Amino acid sequence: MAWKLICGKGFGFSILQDRYLDKFSQVRCDSISSSVWLGLKEEVSDLVENSYSYTGDGTGTNFWCDDWLGYRISEKCRVPHYVLDLLRHSVADYFYDGVWHFTQDFINAFPEIVGDILVLPIGEESDTRFWKPSIHGTVTAALAFTNHCHRFPRVSWGSWIWKPYIPGRRSLV
Repeated sequence: MAWKLICGKGFGFSILQDRYLDKFSQVRCDSISSSVWLGLKEEVSDLVENSYSYTGDGTGTNFWCDDWLGYRISEKCRVPHYVLDLLRHSVADYFYDGVWHFTQDFINAFPEIVGDILVLPIGEESDTRFWKPSIHGTVTAALAFTNHCHRFPRVSWGSWIWKPYIPGRRSLV
């Protein structure tokens, strides 16, 4: 449900996205009284953190905080965490009229990042988000469960303790 909220297209999804998310699919900070939202809020943040953006027109991809180059520019530039909320620029803010626009200071300080950006094609379609743990880029219930459940190590003494007390057909070990 959280993935559909982030990536869903259509009128209904746009209403929900406008209410709960900002233009970069980040959770709005204001409190919203909803029993459903309390459960989704944490999952949305986790999904956005574990996804990357395929940049189309660049309007829905945060230039600094989204993983659209294979890394986050804010991490490469070592931007402090308290500044990240102020970096609300989209990729389209730096690419207009078919040309990239960077300050000379940015080009001099981070030539490898600028080189990565210049070889990236910018398309006409809207930006798309892909989930990293998935081969196909979308979230399924099974993948979400295996990604979020904690795997406990198998211990040899577990069956020794519980075997006499639990019938074999009901044993989980």
